[in-house]
Amino acid sequence: MVACLHSFLRLACAWSGLTALSSLGAAPTPLAWPPERYADEAGFSERSRGLVEAIARKPYGERSLAPSSCPDTGLPVRAWAVEGEEIISPYTGRRYRQGPTGYFGPKARDAEGRISAFGGDPLKFDLPPVIARLLRDPTDAQARAFLMIPGNLSQQYHFATSHWARLQGLLGNQLGEAFQTAFRRAVADYADSRRPSDGPREHAPVEAPFTLVGRPDQHLGGGGTENHKIMFRTSALLFAETFPDDALISGHTPAQTRVIAGGVLRDFTRKLFVMGNGEYQSTSYFPHSIQSLLNLHDFSPEPATRAVARAAIDYYLTVYALKVFNGVHTGPKRRGWVEGDHLGEMDTLLWLWAGGTPGYTTVPVDPSKAHVSLHQLTTRYRPDPAIIALAAKHVPLPFEAELSHPDYGMSEAGRHLETFYCSSSFALGSVQLDGINNSGQQTTWSLNVRGERESLIFGGGQPRWLSPEGHSPYDQWVQKRGAILFMTGPTQPPPGDTLPPTLERIDQLEGPRSYTRITAFSGPLHPASPPTSDDPSALRGYFDRSRSSAATWLWVPRKTKIHPQRDRFVIEAPETWIVVTPLVPGSFWIDPDPAAFAADTGGRHPVQRLRDYRVLAIPGEVAGFALEAVERSSAPTLASLEKKGRVSLEGLTARYAAISGDHLELSYQPTALRPAARVNGETLLRRSWANGGHAASGPLTVGEGRLRLRTDAGGFDLDYRGDSPLWTMEEP
Repeated sequence: MVACLHSFLRLACAWSGLTALSSLGAAPTPLAWPPERYADEAGFSERSRGLVEAIARKPYGERSLAPSSCPDTGLPVRAWAVEGEEIISPYTGRRYRQGPTGYFGPKARDAEGRISAFGGDPLKFDLPPVIARLLRDPTDAQARAFLMIPGNLSQQYHFATSHWARLQGLLGNQLGEAFQTAFRRAVADYADSRRPSDGPREHAPVEAPFTLVGRPDQHLGGGGTENHKIMFRTSALLFAETFPDDALISGHTPAQTRVIAGGVLRDFTRKLFVMGNGEYQSTSYFPHSIQSLLNLHDFSPEPATRAVARAAIDYYLTVYALKVFNGVHTGPKRRGWVEGDHLGEMDTLLWLWAGGTPGYTTVPVDPSKAHVSLHQLTTRYRPDPAIIALAAKHVPLPFEAELSHPDYGMSEAGRHLETFYCSSSFALGSVQLDGINNSGQQTTWSLNVRGERESLIFGGGQPRWLSPEGHSPYDQWVQKRGAILFMTGPTQPPPGDTLPPTLERIDQLEGPRSYTRITAFSGPLHPASPPTSDDPSALRGYFDRSRSSAATWLWVPRKTKIHPQRDRFVIEAPETWIVVTPLVPGSFWIDPDPAAFAADTGGRHPVQRLRDYRVLAIPGEVAGFALEAVERSSAPTLASLEKKGRVSLEGLTARYAAISGDHLELSYQPTALRPAARVNGETLLRRSWANGGHAASGPLTVGEGRLRLRTDAGGFDLDYRGDSPLWTMEEP
């Protein structure tokens, strides 16, 4: 079936005029559409074999059934029922009244007795299997009936509308006039004051209703997070370009929608090549933005719209690929974390296209167990070989990169300044923050070391979030190449100083909503001590108490070997040494038997990460470490590391003379997010970060409206300084 889908999409590509592509000549010429250079179609087909069918086998419609219990047996009952309606027990036949229908359950019926409203966001997961079944059999009566439920049609919020747009592009002409009439009516009427969630979380209503089209005076039209906005606007624009002229999209005509939704998408995409995006490097949400852009790329009848979508997708994949090492993303991300023993959603997306590249990853991948989108499986988009080569690190190594990220709303460039370093056996990245958004989902730094059958991911800090990721207001750091100097300290002003009333910016807020940076000044952390028991239940309590402990935690993957030395630890990986030197004495390991957690039934709790990690805890109001990764090819034995790498601490200033020869200095600032830092005698946070653009490295530069990529597989320039993006290709 996948082969047939690919054939269908190739025909659609020819129909839309995309086969008329300029070819490369001796003197590269800017092109309105890049040539197709992807060389692993057979590998992609093999890696994606059976995945559409696997999606089709998933159940649907179960989340939106109302839950209750049989009065006679207490056994669970699920039914299409609104609260107060009479239902019949399937076990004893007793009649009884439906109680509350749960977060996702039915909420109302229309005059014809049909369910006209559901709660939550059930279609995020329910629409893909329905679409996949209809791809297999467009006459599937159950799937077609599910689509026609008014309460489903009215669900046009972010995740749902991205799936609806995919359905329209793939199968819209096979669903009949009755469906199209009902669907267009739902699109015309859509406006929602709810903030639906894919989990049982009831959010407060929004002040201005969400719509598909959005508002021209707000970033990306407004309406939720960045990926939510992209899903709304791409769907609205596709509907405007493919619906009849007398249709409406959230009350707007197609012409109005093309101006509003198309305008904010073009403005957003142009900004990508100047300052980057607000939800940067998100392993969780990049896939949803990309899949929505794929809808425009594949199904828009307008060449200009397709070109903008293509440019945005190329940007997302290229900047993400820069920081992929061993198939796994490394370093800072606005929202997300990675695990080293399997590929997450975004890393799997890239692997499906790039996984055939020699040496791409040592992580075993089972696509049948991964989250793969129907959008990717049915798209005609293929990344340029240079993007794949960048992800596979077929570029000169090692290299350093600087990246500059804007605030979340992309109103100001250069707010968050990132350092990234990649060698042949590891990669390390960190970011200097100038504001916080959703601190529990913020990855501020990580080290990615190639293992035998995994990536070994290191992270940590003050244990507010009890995990390798997350931002704590007590942490500051500085990085140069493969070394990071990390300090946890007080957030109270030094004696004689006063607390700045607004800090550097009034918008330096921490999530969740009840926690702000300013509340961190209310008092010191409590002293840290080792756990008294390795029992999982006792450790859960210890973890919970440790959220406010004065300590630095370094999370060390278990598939490493620890070599204690006099005042430091050398951690051994297959190709890399990781030298960790605590800033203060008294460190201890949290290292219970991981087998004890295999049978732990305490539910999802951070303590369960101890199955895969041991924790080096460094206690103290002022604490921290110097960590440096060293390729074993340059230091083949432990003895070759002796007397190299020195740490000193004076008050709130730490210094590290690195094994590489670099000198790092960190002066902790109690009332700021960033330290006063120097690297090799130079002040760290200079104005020329990333050469004043978004990204600056050997293989990739982005800024001033242009992206330039060079790899062993060739490269390309993407120029969006004019009305439309232009590609200039370079052969290997």
